[in-house]
Amino acid sequence: MRRYVVSILILVLAFGSAGCGKKEPKLLKAKGQVVKDGEDFVPEEDENLQVCFIPIAKDLSPPRNWYAAEVDPATGSFYAAGGEKKGMPPGRYRVMVELKRNRKDVLGGKFDSQNSPYIFDVDDNSEFMVVDIAKPAPKSNESP
Repeated sequence: MRRYVVSILILVLAFGSAGCGKKEPKLLKAKGQVVKDGEDFVPEEDENLQVCFIPIAKDLSPPRNWYAAEVDPATGSFYAAGGEKKGMPPGRYRVMVELKRNRKDVLGGKFDSQNSPYIFDVDDNSEFMVVDIAKPAPKSNESP
């Protein structure tokens, strides 16, 4: 009987301490659409529209991860769910958009990882994100 009680206590302590580790940050998903002059942007048949979320660190250090979004080529809408489709950490992101034809960016790098003026905060209050490739948002003067 004593062994039984000791075994139960060990199990209770083991399960109780399992939840005491480092708490993982809440992961979030982002939705949006690439448009041109406010209209749905639909790539040509031989083009591939790519959208990535690139984290911007507060200390401006290079990002460790980029998060590719799934893009619906029929509408230009995108859904970024992060690695393993569980979400991305909350934070500030530069949204990179490339339109590939024969491995070249038809947009000429205007929205690449360094030049894209589209910067969004991904948090609990994130709204539907619109990226207009005909009327790019002005670059902010503030630090990303």
